Amino acid sequence: MTESKKPDAARAHQWEQGWNAHEQMQLERLASLPFAEKLAWLEDSHRLVIRLATSKSSRPDTPDSSKY
Repeated sequence: MTESKKPDAARAHQWEQGWNAHEQMQLERLASLPFAEKLAWLEDSHRLVIRLATSKSSRPDTPDSSKY
């Protein structure tokens, strides 16, 4: 017996061609996430940005690109 797939499920496993197709698929994937998952993603991203900013400022041997 063949399992029928939803068109959305088939598209989710499709490899995008070029930047425009990738951007469109990313927007569709993000739009389909429930609000709680979007919020969790945003909070995780925020923590990552803070960690990266903190690690950059604690490394004196790394030149500050904003000065150049």
